[in-house]
Amino acid sequence: MNINKKYFSNQKGITLLALVITIIVLIILASISLRKLNERNGVIKQATFAKDSARGSEVQETIDTEVVNNEHREFAGKDKKTREQVINELHQKRKLTDDEVEQLQETNTIKIGGVTVDFSELGTVSGGDSSEGGDSSDKWTQDSEGKIVSPDGKVKLQIGDYVNYNALAGVDTTDSNNTTIKSNGTDNGYGDQTFDLTKYTGDNKWRVLGVKDGKVELISANLVPLSDNSVYFYLKGRTGFQNAETELTKIAGLYGHGTYATGARSVNVNDINKITGYNPKAEGIKNPTAEQITSGNKYGKNELNEYGNEVTFSWVGSDKPKYEATNGKTGNLSQSHNEFFWYDFNTNNWKKSTYTTNATETSPVEITNLTSSYYRYFPETLSTSYDTNATTGIANSSTERKMLFINDRYWLASRCLSQTSYWTSYFVRYVDVGSVNVYGLVDSRGYEMTSYVGVRPVVSLSSDIQLEPNGTNAWKFKQ
Repeated sequence: MNINKKYFSNQKGITLLALVITIIVLIILASISLRKLNERNGVIKQATFAKDSARGSEVQETIDTEVVNNEHREFAGKDKKTREQVINELHQKRKLTDDEVEQLQETNTIKIGGVTVDFSELGTVSGGDSSEGGDSSDKWTQDSEGKIVSPDGKVKLQIGDYVNYNALAGVDTTDSNNTTIKSNGTDNGYGDQTFDLTKYTGDNKWRVLGVKDGKVELISANLVPLSDNSVYFYLKGRTGFQNAETELTKIAGLYGHGTYATGARSVNVNDINKITGYNPKAEGIKNPTAEQITSGNKYGKNELNEYGNEVTFSWVGSDKPKYEATNGKTGNLSQSHNEFFWYDFNTNNWKKSTYTTNATETSPVEITNLTSSYYRYFPETLSTSYDTNATTGIANSSTERKMLFINDRYWLASRCLSQTSYWTSYFVRYVDVGSVNVYGLVDSRGYEMTSYVGVRPVVSLSSDIQLEPNGTNAWKFKQ
């Protein structure tokens, strides 16, 4: 009996040991499984994050594309695509989720994966100027009197006030790459031209232009100099026309790296029109209503170059192409075209069609469709009528006029085309001493021209700047 008890006692000990070992093994296996599961979840999260980031990049790319397309639509006199339209299209394509669309009702920027998507270039959320959200409490705004108001409401800037911005402040001037920018002849059509940041310094060099996306914008008070101290920038021919906006923006960017700045661009015709109140769809009316635009007097009304007039050109057996316009104008160009040149804004390239004898009136060969976007005007009358005593737009003695229409000429980063019974002309807009005007660089026959005027950058300031008076109609940054 004693032997049996000893035997069974040994058996019990072995069973407990096996149990302990089994438990340990199970714990180890469980920890391994849990780690694997966590790793798998991590992989899934990473994959989801990467997928969302890719989607975010697609959305931002779509926004950037539509911004450019809107410029082309405006150029052609067509309606721009609105922020809401782009959001709805992206939602329908499942590029934006329901939650993201809801967020965009309150803010202009959202995070998709690791990508911050910004819709502000297509327009800000209703009721705010913020590019980062619907709350404009930290943004500068423009009141009903046209004054630029600080977030706390304590500072009110007038259009044309001076701000002591220094484009050199905070810039490493020992590196010439930071202080100069070159426009190559292959890009401007004329020749290499270099601008030098160090040539434009001192007091009273920058003036308040307005507010955009909650940020104060300044315009250079004068033309910015090149490295040889000259002030005129040359553009020539097809190349100059094609790259005008890009080159002017690139040059202006040199001045947007100073302390308190967030970037810079070239002044454009929309900046001028916003202040003067001009609209080519309703000449002679300041800031026209939708009804006035519908029934208004378009620039060049009933003429071939009527603003927004779409013209179809065709070969009909003569080297003088036939034109047919949506406003009823029809005929043949009076000037011979062995080749018909036109600029395709969809592909950003020049195209041409060669005269063919195979075409006839009954079997025409279509060349292209072009929409006139040309106009010019005087800021006092908002028309082509010259009257310095008029006050329809801005008065001849006003601060705004003195700021915009200085005693020199400067480019606007805005292109246009005009239809005439001779040919189609391609222009870059500029501000003359007393008007908004254009310079032709090329026409549909391929004839190229050279034009030269100055450059005026527009600098965007950080929304959190603080300003204090620095004399009459002048301000300085609080340190």
